[in-house]
Amino acid sequence: MSPDLDAAARRSHPLEGGLLARARRFVGALLEHIATRGELLSIELAEEKERLLHALIAAGILLVTALLGLVFLGVLVLVLAWDTDHRVLVAALIPVVFIAAAAGAWFWLKSLIGRKTALFRDSLRELRQDAESLRVS
Repeated sequence: MSPDLDAAARRSHPLEGGLLARARRFVGALLEHIATRGELLSIELAEEKERLLHALIAAGILLVTALLGLVFLGVLVLVLAWDTDHRVLVAALIPVVFIAAAAGAWFWLKSLIGRKTALFRDSLRELRQDAESLRVS
């Protein structure tokens, strides 16, 4: 439609031209709002991904060093008990202690995995506030 016809149509029907302009502004504002919420979601996702990567690296280092420490502790206990009558008992109890510690860690890991995450907490709060403000309006 040419600009002259569009202007003529608005003059002949001012209500329709005003409604069309309002609808365009509304859709533009709505799209801008959705884009802002999408940016917030992507930022939160990137932060969560980085936090998880750092946590996995730290957990890996902890796991390797703790296992080495426990193995050498077990060897030390066995060496200290070697010249006693209890060396067979000590040799049998060392793996039992390690297996009990592994079972405890397994149950702890299951409880951690079962917890809810705070992922997208800020985005969800903003969306709830947006929905509430629309209900009030």
